[in-house]
Amino acid sequence: MSANSPSEVVKTSHSVSHFKRSAVDKGYYKDDAINVFSSPSDESPSLDMFIYMRVTALRSVIALFVESFPNQTVQFVNLGAGLDTLSFWLLSKYNNVVCFDLDFDTHLIYKAQLLTKSNEFSFLNYKIINGLVHSHKYTMVPMNFEDLESVYKLEEKGLSRELPTVFLSEFCLTYVQNDVSDKVIKFLSSFSSKPSAYLFLDYIGSWTAFGRWYSKLFEDFGAEFKSFKKYDTIEKHTKRYKELGWDHVMVNPMSFTYNELIDEEERMRLKKLSKLESYEYFGVLPNHTVIGVAVTQKERLSNLIQFYDMSNYETKETSKLIPYDLGFRNDELDVEYFKRMLHSFVI
Repeated sequence: MSANSPSEVVKTSHSVSHFKRSAVDKGYYKDDAINVFSSPSDESPSLDMFIYMRVTALRSVIALFVESFPNQTVQFVNLGAGLDTLSFWLLSKYNNVVCFDLDFDTHLIYKAQLLTKSNEFSFLNYKIINGLVHSHKYTMVPMNFEDLESVYKLEEKGLSRELPTVFLSEFCLTYVQNDVSDKVIKFLSSFSSKPSAYLFLDYIGSWTAFGRWYSKLFEDFGAEFKSFKKYDTIEKHTKRYKELGWDHVMVNPMSFTYNELIDEEERMRLKKLSKLESYEYFGVLPNHTVIGVAVTQKERLSNLIQFYDMSNYETKETSKLIPYDLGFRNDELDVEYFKRMLHSFVI
């Protein structure tokens, strides 16, 4: 398999930024920075809900990690950050966080151009060096994850090996050759001498009707899922990260966020907001998407593990929740429904 074109991968990031803008504008969640990096967008309720679950899970887990070290500086490293605003959300919420956004240089330069046009980020007291933002709290680091030598030089870019560290890959390494991404994941497992967490989004179910259609959609778009066929079950993802040096690994379908991580009051709010009468089709994409959390020195992260380990929950079987087998049955695939939902990627 050949490497994906950076320009096509970047396009997916721009689309996701607009998707997030749609969810924020409709009140699914708050993000004070999203307007700077996106244009107004009106997406389907299914996609708005998908984005809500994605953001809610990541924010919740990262917050628990940061709060596990109240008297220490915590390092947040966003791999393939694109136009994502999570670093700015963290900086607005916690005083003990330093953030690094990593991505292709041209993509980060564009992000920096948008950032400098806004007064929202004056608190960073930043400088622009070679077109990129640098400050003592937030730094942009140019990175191509197909180039292992640049990954191995993270310390030279200002990252510390002596701080509790959260790494995030929102599908970033999904687009990277498996032999290369394995080396990146293994390297990061021992990068810091302090407790670390690696959060990742990826996919499962390459054999289902939806999985086959969805992977072909992105392949035609020019952003092939490199990990999808090799790591296409929760068990395979879990085994992968354990073998690559992470002590404790939790991999859950994204629908777990809706089913277990939010309360009934929040579910009712979402139901009124989305006006979704049935989750029969909506649940297919979140069931094919996993959010994984791999950690080192797990004894220091008991609250995080208690929160995200599915074995701590008794899955509820009610009509208000998303059955985990949606999309994995022998149901017919309503292609037109998903084409409308994912119209930005339809060629």
